[in-house]
Amino acid sequence: MLSSPDAHAFAHYANVPTVAGQSNSLSQLSFADAGALMIERFGFGTASAVFSITGADTIAALTGPDPTRRRLGLISIGSNRLLSTWFIKSGSNPPQGALSLITYDPNAHTAVERDLLTGLGKPVGIAVSGDNVYVSDQANNDIVKASLSALLASSQAVAASGAFVQINSPDLMTVDAHGTLYTKCNTTGLCRIAPDGTIGVLANDFQDARGVAVDAPRGLLYAIDRATASGGTSYVRTFPLN
Repeated sequence: MLSSPDAHAFAHYANVPTVAGQSNSLSQLSFADAGALMIERFGFGTASAVFSITGADTIAALTGPDPTRRRLGLISIGSNRLLSTWFIKSGSNPPQGALSLITYDPNAHTAVERDLLTGLGKPVGIAVSGDNVYVSDQANNDIVKASLSALLASSQAVAASGAFVQINSPDLMTVDAHGTLYTKCNTTGLCRIAPDGTIGVLANDFQDARGVAVDAPRGLLYAIDRATASGGTSYVRTFPLN
């Protein structure tokens, strides 16, 4: 994990433990209570994990979450609670995934996980705006919407019902103060989705749009433009928020 004071010069901040025989593959990071950073390891079906980073090279894994779940999206909702998207892939079968709640003890680094929203294919991004929680389902090319309070209050997992919008190849997501979503779209695009579901293309020249984050004080959207498998350079790109 790297940090930068100016989004230009990056330096080492913390190492996330690697797994022998697996490619390095980190998923989303999120600021949590008291300024801790939470980050996921994808795990490729055997070694996913959620880590708490409380300072430079001060990192601890949460015990409890299922390591066979391939984890992608992560967002803190306060009170030592995280929303996590994950999927399980078995051979050539279609992926099956869900949105879950992870409640953790920041001192003991223990956690309990329960599923909130099921019936998804490959859920990737999560965004919360007011009581609305949005999840991008890459396998089904859509974004689903649900009431977060209803999911949290339900005694059992709720099955996803219908799409908020259809969009090609959505990935990690973020949302601004106006409820506008931002995520990858199509092969080379980065899209904005208005609260009424209207889709607009913000840029269409990405190599591979991945993580996105809103910097409200500076009025900026940050987006990762990841190098392709054939080579190239990865970038952090910025866009003004109107």
